[in-house]
Amino acid sequence: MKLSRRSAIAALSGTLLAQSRGPIEPRKKQAPKPEPPTGVVLRVTSSQVVIPVSVTGRNGQPIEDLSVADFRLREEGTGQTITQCAKAFGPVRTIIVFDQSESMKRSIAAAYEGVNAYVSRKGPDDTISVITVRDNAGVEVQPTKDGDEAMRDLGLASAIGGTALFDGVYLGLTQLMKAKDTRKALLIISDGGDNSSSYTAKELLDLAIEAGALVFSVAVGVPFPISDETFGQDVMRILAEQTGGRFFIAKKNPAIAESVKKIEPGLYYNLFYSPTGVNADGRMHKIDVQVTSKKYSGLRVSWRRQYRAATP
Repeated sequence: MKLSRRSAIAALSGTLLAQSRGPIEPRKKQAPKPEPPTGVVLRVTSSQVVIPVSVTGRNGQPIEDLSVADFRLREEGTGQTITQCAKAFGPVRTIIVFDQSESMKRSIAAAYEGVNAYVSRKGPDDTISVITVRDNAGVEVQPTKDGDEAMRDLGLASAIGGTALFDGVYLGLTQLMKAKDTRKALLIISDGGDNSSSYTAKELLDLAIEAGALVFSVAVGVPFPISDETFGQDVMRILAEQTGGRFFIAKKNPAIAESVKKIEPGLYYNLFYSPTGVNADGRMHKIDVQVTSKKYSGLRVSWRRQYRAATP
């Protein structure tokens, strides 16, 4: 039985949380798939687990003075002892998935400014590349540490053709899995529409959970209910939530760059612990993190929601 799009996204979200492998509405295969990823995935093969966590205040600024005592972590509902809380340091490898399809025509200039806003704020040792999405997805800007070079290579943006958004996201995650960088991020700027992809939403989410990258999504515009854009924006939201990134809705064009400026992929904590009271069964384990510090109120906490446990 074919699911409606609303039923599909509900089933998809439930599938992730229940850690089952249920079906989701398939798409017609319109293009050959890229080679499957062969890089390192987020599987735990030792007794230690590392969960990235970002914490921001009411004003959206990162909170940078927390310690082990300020966090509480549960795995599969069982409380765990956090042995170390370390700020993440080092260069960030970012891939931007930039939707340049026909449906982005009214927002393409603002979306371009969003890309530029992210590139202009990168650190000197951070690496940027850009995947553009139209009828097909492809690498428009090869990895570079030179922000000016990245924008020159990107060139002027034009909105034409169909949308292979899911293929673009899958391509980006695949490249990040192959990268040797320890800190990786994927930024998606799109209205969420997809009518040309080979990959399905479930394939994206399965890969994202294991890719070891934070996903940040900026959804452009307010879509009609029960549409390709609605479905795609739901997928963008779940990608961000499950990986510890952030999801933004830019209802108006100026909000695209404003949302991008709130993204801080290099500022987060790594929480280290050795699981107790749970099975090493090779399955996805659900993680819950809380900040218990009384120094702040109204905090926004994002963390990687699942990881694949070690095989017995």
